[in-house]
Amino acid sequence: GGRGGGSGAGSGGGGVVRQGTCGGGGGMDGVGGHALGRLRMDLVCLSRCPFARRLEAHLVTRLAELPPAETPEIAVHYLLFWDPEKPAQTRVASLHGDEERIEDGVQILLRDTQPKLFWRYVALRATSDEPWEVLAQKAGLGWQAIDGIRRKLARDLDAMLIAEHLNVTRSFAHVDGSPTVYWQGAEVRSLGQVPGFTAVPRATGEKCQN
Repeated sequence: GGRGGGSGAGSGGGGVVRQGTCGGGGGMDGVGGHALGRLRMDLVCLSRCPFARRLEAHLVTRLAELPPAETPEIAVHYLLFWDPEKPAQTRVASLHGDEERIEDGVQILLRDTQPKLFWRYVALRATSDEPWEVLAQKAGLGWQAIDGIRRKLARDLDAMLIAEHLNVTRSFAHVDGSPTVYWQGAEVRSLGQVPGFTAVPRATGEKCQN
């Protein structure tokens, strides 16, 4: 099950999506990846997966309604795979290509360094395809910090994604697609199985996977 603290930077999970296609189509400041209680949810996803984005939008709406005492710790992890055809330093790939690799990197950096802004950004990304810089600014990040993320991506993206992939494969027993939700370390088939949450409308069985 998911183990790792705070922002969720040190957690991750097992089975890996390899090649495939993707079928189908306020109150947040205290969440941000901080431990707000003993209960824990882990979300393993592809950052540009439409099913994950639908779940995240639904999740953010519910989180805004929950009192702090009932808000679990939520850690988000990013699903990647090894591509043996790429050079070793860039071998970690994402199902939706290089655009998703960059988005993974942006969200990892926000998750780990800007936890209070992370969920604002995720909420915006859930319904928008605007450039990440635009969404980061809307989430409240200043241009100096945005430029810092841009430089970090240019310098360290490959190393960041390799570390994320290794953490995910070590920490979860099975990941059968995006999104995969774990509650208290055990996979659940629907967000509706998590106390205090309801199922994502029209999302039963929908995942980006092989």
